[in-house]
Order: sequence, then structure tokens, then C-alpha cells
Amino acid sequence: RRIIGETKVEGVEIMRGGALKPFQMAVQGVLVRIGVEPNTELFREQLHEDERGYIIITGEQETSVRNVFAVGDVSNPLAPTISGASGAGATAAKIISARLNQEKR
Repeated sequence: RRIIGETKVEGVEIMRGGALKPFQMAVQGVLVRIGVEPNTELFREQLHEDERGYIIITGEQETSVRNVFAVGDVSNPLAPTISGASGAGATAAKIISARLNQEKR
């Protein structure tokens, strides 16, 4: 319902379950998340997407087009976080590096 505090966050006022009155709880911070919608319109004609617009990838982060990779919020509806995107990027980088090294041989 609302954030409590003058110059810093001191608490929140929330409604619990079916309660008729708001409940106040002391907190030191608030994370606000409006929602995540993948920004994949540019690739709609080239890459396979699911019904919500997320790019479909393999476990190696590869898309439906060989050697094209997707990481982060555009391909991970379950955990759209910075750490998740970072890990996915590291996975893709490792695969790309391995493929480039194979081509050099």
C-alpha cells in the first residue's frame, strides 16, 4: 500500500491475506519490480520464441540459428536477474571460444 519514512525507508504498509486493516512492518529497503517483458521484436522473424516472446535457447545459450546466442532477460523468464544474465553470458562465451578454437585447427 505505501512506503513509510521521511528521508529514508523505515517501513512498509501492506495488506495481509484477507485482512481488513493494513499492517505496518519495519524494513530498511524496498525493491520495486514492475514486470519484465522481453525486448525481442527485432528478432521475431529470425529466431524462435515462446508464446510470451522469450527467445528459445539450448542449455548452451544457443538460439534456433547456429552460432547465434541469447542471454539475459530476453531468454530467461524464470530468473531475469543480473547474476543469471552474467552466468548465461559466461556460458555463451565459453562455447563461442571453444568453437572458434576448433575452427582454427
